[in-house]
Amino acid sequence: MKLHRLTFSHSASANLPEDEQLFFFRLALLRNDLRHIESLYRIAKHNIKSTNGVERKVVLHQFLFAVRLLYGTLNEAWNIIKIGWDGTRLGKTFAHRLPSDAKESLQFLRRYFSGDNLVRTIRDQFAFHYYAKNLKHVLMMIEATEDHEFVTGKLGGNVFYGFAETVRNQAMTCATGEVDDVSKVRRFYKEPFRVHRHLVKFSDAVLRETARDFGIQREVIETTAVIDPADVPSLIFMDENKLSSA
Repeated sequence: MKLHRLTFSHSASANLPEDEQLFFFRLALLRNDLRHIESLYRIAKHNIKSTNGVERKVVLHQFLFAVRLLYGTLNEAWNIIKIGWDGTRLGKTFAHRLPSDAKESLQFLRRYFSGDNLVRTIRDQFAFHYYAKNLKHVLMMIEATEDHEFVTGKLGGNVFYGFAETVRNQAMTCATGEVDDVSKVRRFYKEPFRVHRHLVKFSDAVLRETARDFGIQREVIETTAVIDPADVPSLIFMDENKLSSA
């Protein structure tokens, strides 16, 4: 597969005012993280369909872990844009250089984050937190006759407490605030990617337009490190003999 390798000198980017230089690098870091989270999401999503039983539950955890990371990172992304773009000299003088679709994406993000939203809710309650209050309501709803399960092996690398994931997933579904269960699930999965699409469009436009001023050098490179996410297996269980010798 052909890719384009672009280079610019540090002295060129260092000519930016300090706050704009930091915004440029922070936005690039954010974009890298979003790229990797999306890769984790897509690989796990494909493997959910090809697994069963406890293996599927492990992959579902990996899938939802990526979704929670996405929610949390999207919220931090907006904080970076709000501080580094909106109301700054950069946002006022540079906006006209953005393509129309990037401008539309920025307007979407402003509207979305101007009030209560699911991205902030999941970020504050589930993405990086383990609040007891989020689980309490679900635990009270579980029938006394219902079974919980977990799996274990000789080493900690294969321990998976599936029962706790069931409770957390139910709590996240409740946090969407929808009326029926189908709507809750659909909204939970779809909403972050709706925001993600606009964030990526705006971020890439800003990064590319900013870099145009740095005297970009371009070359075509070849890579064979290309995979189909549908063909990549999820890391489900590990060989305990190999773990013990590592």
